[in-house]
Amino acid sequence: MNVLILGASSFLGAELAVGFAPGNHLILTGRDSVRLKEAANLCSGAGAVEVRTVVADLGAGIDELLPEKLGCTVDLMVHVASATSRLRDQDVRWSQWLNCLMADVYHPLALVRAWLAARPGQPLTVCLISSFLADLRSPGRLVYGGLKSLHEQGLLSALAECPDLSLRVLKLGRTFPRDHVTGAMAAVAARARALVEAPGRCEICSYGLAGRVWKMLYFAQPLVFKALNCLQRSMREALAGKKAGT
Repeated sequence: MNVLILGASSFLGAELAVGFAPGNHLILTGRDSVRLKEAANLCSGAGAVEVRTVVADLGAGIDELLPEKLGCTVDLMVHVASATSRLRDQDVRWSQWLNCLMADVYHPLALVRAWLAARPGQPLTVCLISSFLADLRSPGRLVYGGLKSLHEQGLLSALAECPDLSLRVLKLGRTFPRDHVTGAMAAVAARARALVEAPGRCEICSYGLAGRVWKMLYFAQPLVFKALNCLQRSMREALAGKKAGT
């Protein structure tokens, strides 16, 4: 299987690449050439049949990743790249907005469209590493969560129209360090590989207990508010009835 990993120069991206390495041909992309070489060495040691690296910035474009440029087929596209994953809302300057939108939404979707058009009738699986923040309105993280949500919705729209496409979404509910590898990263890679191997055209699952708890509290909030409001109304009516009786 030919696997394209977008964002393989991050530590999490490199661990995902290693997770998909055994028996596969890999194309690793990212902005850091040194880190890409390190990831490639890890993948070779993990049993990859072949590893290629392509230095590419999704914010600048996808020319280097198009079918005619790579000169091969891609069966699986794993997307873990993000221009906003480490940024809070106040850190995203006006001059960065277009680049963030292009890197996190437009160019990844355009790349999927290009690969589907280049090989009609052949299956393509996209595995998006997303976040619980795509479902929540988290203070200070609306930009990142909103862009992840847009990316997910774009892929779901493509899924409805493109019978050759299969979609896997892994929503992460925890943060990861940017300067070293952790065991949780390898666990995410194992979860992603199992997700890709699952039957069906669309599978969405989650990783991280903290994210599940926050999501539960977030969606429980309106119910709690409604219950408290009803309780308050009942107490007022009971108090009014008691005063009327006296």
